[in-house]
Amino acid sequence: VIAAYFARVYSWQNWLLTYCLCALCISIGLLLFPQGLHSYAGLSGVLHGLFAMGVLLLYTSQPRLAIALGVLLLLKLVLDAVYGSLLFADSGFVIARSAHLYGVIGGVLSRLCVYAWQRYDSSAQTPTA
Repeated sequence: VIAAYFARVYSWQNWLLTYCLCALCISIGLLLFPQGLHSYAGLSGVLHGLFAMGVLLLYTSQPRLAIALGVLLLLKLVLDAVYGSLLFADSGFVIARSAHLYGVIGGVLSRLCVYAWQRYDSSAQTPTA
């Protein structure tokens, strides 16, 4: 769903960068702040990061929609932090809620990297007098 929704704003390089940075941020975050987890397997944190990156990329073309989606993402993170996962509340699953936050951090870092690269690339192509 994320791929389909943000297909127009993501390039394959953005997907790859975001995926790798999110996975790295989640790994570092869970190593530094384990919160009782002994292992973590899943992509939920990466999906949150991909969503965050998509929202930030969407902001330039559709700011109102991007703000609405960003608010929903932040609300979801707050609800995760306060109540845990409501979807799997009684199922016995342990949801690594902190992985969602670390994934969003990775998505934001990914957007900052893309922005910095675009600024660098445009200044490198501009001839100086």
